[in-house]
Amino acid sequence: MPCHCPAKAQGKGLRRPIIAIDLAHMSGSYGGALFSAIAYDANDSMFPLTFGVMSSENYEDWLWFLEKLKIVVGNKEVITISYRHLALFCSVPDVFGIENHAYCYHHLKEIFSSFLSKHNTQGNKDKENALQFLDSIAYGRVRT
Repeated sequence: MPCHCPAKAQGKGLRRPIIAIDLAHMSGSYGGALFSAIAYDANDSMFPLTFGVMSSENYEDWLWFLEKLKIVVGNKEVITISYRHLALFCSVPDVFGIENHAYCYHHLKEIFSSFLSKHNTQGNKDKENALQFLDSIAYGRVRT
């Protein structure tokens, strides 16, 4: 599932396109992974930028894919959003720089929820409260 994000990051007059990077593992006789990069157009509709079928999820495959994506976006400064994976953590800064990379909130919330399930939470109510608190932090500036 692609990371959903607003079409533009705005702040002090700066506008940079946001690109969501994701993959889907393929099963069956072929296997591999479908890498994708999407952005949002002026109508807030998802617009595919690049996609590629790779043998697996590793640094070399991500680096190759991101270098092709860099050709598509050219010298334009972009913000990349992805899930947390060591191969992405290492390859995104090599191509786009670390200062413009962020993690998808949806994926971070899933990791946090899994952490709460595995570690000593006092039932579902405490977990629910912690996730609501996390939402209030993440969306605090959006709701004002």
